[in-house]
Amino acid sequence: EVHANIRQLTTSLRTSGKEVAFKVNSKLELDVWEDDAPTIFNNKQVGLSLELLYDKQRNLLTLQPSTLQLNEARFATKGTVDFAHDTSVNIHISGDKPDFSLLTAFAPAAVATTLSRYKNEGRVYFRGLINGPLAGGQTPAVDVEFGCENAWFLNAGVNKKLDALTLTGRYTNGTGRSLTTSELHLTQFSARPEEGVFEGRLFIRNFKDPFIKVDLHADLDLDFIGKFFQLQQLEHIQGKIKLDMRFDELVDLNFPASNLARLKKGIDSELSIEN
Repeated sequence: EVHANIRQLTTSLRTSGKEVAFKVNSKLELDVWEDDAPTIFNNKQVGLSLELLYDKQRNLLTLQPSTLQLNEARFATKGTVDFAHDTSVNIHISGDKPDFSLLTAFAPAAVATTLSRYKNEGRVYFRGLINGPLAGGQTPAVDVEFGCENAWFLNAGVNKKLDALTLTGRYTNGTGRSLTTSELHLTQFSARPEEGVFEGRLFIRNFKDPFIKVDLHADLDLDFIGKFFQLQQLEHIQGKIKLDMRFDELVDLNFPASNLARLKKGIDSELSIEN
């Protein structure tokens, strides 16, 4: 279910015997829901600057190199829409920026607001492909690669910095092209706080009834964590926390207490606190 509140729209049109060329510039607010639940494209500010060419004989719409703005992030886009074959789309979207606006554009509003408190920098990239038919209510395949290199976050209010942040990830809506078959892979995630290390991997399958696999290794200073994330619960607490955790289990937030033992069997972890 898609809702779009169009706030600004300008178009131009040029036609000939075989083709129709037109440009679209628009600003709108986008809300996308699936199964009565908001998706990552809920409450997003969208800007479009598109150049399109329609081939009358082939019933083919070509999206020439254009730009798409999502909140503060700007992406390059191009592709085709084939109306002669089930309205099949083949759309490429890419972005490359020296900050995290490319990724926070896809984050829920609460997460984006929290991240806005931090200054950040680093090479951040995004490569997405939307491919498949739309006719008859079908959903195309979505495949996205994203990541960052040599990045950092600074909480200027307390002068605490998270450095050497590296992230490599991939999202797909899977064979069923739905939240149920969606998968998120974080194949590399590491960072260096002022003291200690943090690294791990994450896999999530089925966003409606998630199966989660985590491999996490951390050696962190509690004073740094409390100040960097501004956690009142850790105020005036010092020491070091070491964690090695492997979690491989189906997660049900409504788990009955009698099944907690089965959940614990999927967790292999070692935790120690010093000083």
